Amino acid sequence: MFYACAYGSSYLILEAMKRFILSLTLAIFSASISLMPAAALAKTSPGKGMEISPLVIDDTVSPGQQLTRTIHLRNLTSVGVIATPEVHDFTASGDESGNPNIDTKDTTNTSYSLRHWITGLSPVHLNAGQSVTVDIPVSVPEDAEPGGHYGAVLFTLSADATSGSSSVALGASIGTLFLLRVTGTVTEKLALQDFYTINHAGDRSAWHDSGPINFVVRVKNLGSVHEKPEGNIAVTDMLGRKVGTVIVNDKNGNALPGSIRRFDQTLPNTHLFGIYWAKLSLSYADGQKITKTIAFFVVPWQLIILLVLALLIVIYIVRTWMRKYNEHILRQARRAARQQQQR
Repeated sequence: MFYACAYGSSYLILEAMKRFILSLTLAIFSASISLMPAAALAKTSPGKGMEISPLVIDDTVSPGQQLTRTIHLRNLTSVGVIATPEVHDFTASGDESGNPNIDTKDTTNTSYSLRHWITGLSPVHLNAGQSVTVDIPVSVPEDAEPGGHYGAVLFTLSADATSGSSSVALGASIGTLFLLRVTGTVTEKLALQDFYTINHAGDRSAWHDSGPINFVVRVKNLGSVHEKPEGNIAVTDMLGRKVGTVIVNDKNGNALPGSIRRFDQTLPNTHLFGIYWAKLSLSYADGQKITKTIAFFVVPWQLIILLVLALLIVIYIVRTWMRKYNEHILRQARRAARQQQQR
């Protein structure tokens, strides 16, 4: 009878320990979700002693049109300088960043050139701290091809001999980019090259162990004029609930004809777990649309491994304790049985 009571007590203790383990596991998992680890064109451009604005002039012009645009220069040094202007073409850089590749040697001859449209510029003398305005005359040829035309007005700095100082860095250059759209029949066409997420190491991956989530959008300009795509990425969870919205091209960058432009955007959320859907919506050229939806997964595998290991350790400890406890109860029961027999 004592043995049966001991066995019943052992069973009740075992059930209590099971409930304790389950409660502990749920508590640890809930805490882990709440503590999931966390895995963003200026108007003026300071050069070596000079400041210029604006950085970009974007205009729509007609064949045969004459126009003038104003550039502001400011001498940031304590001596007089000379800013010598030059006009060059530029193209998109090969790294998809949108940075201009200025052809200072004038070796490119494309239909997008405009360096011969700006002439008659003269060196500008600036005293220490002086600000001046420079008028840039643009003569659009009568036979100018409709579409985009691109160039840069660079100012190369040198010391003014009358200032009695040569402390200014020779050859330092700053400039303004000209992006002109010539009216007429043009092709406006952007194609989505890719839309995906990258992990914290910068590698393409749909699997992540935590937020923030970094998106990459790559578009190719198949048209004859530069385009400025605008839009967002809307992120929802597996239940369709909105998680966040990411603005695409928040710096108002352009994609030049024939080039691929990459936009890197970030969803700042850190408390993420499960499967998510990201819908890209872009618009350009007065209403043309680009859309695509992708899925990505956030699974904190390091934390899950730690939880599993912790759970295995707890189970091992409890089972070991229960085995020893049962052995202890059985020894007591046998001892009590022998004592009764001796009586």
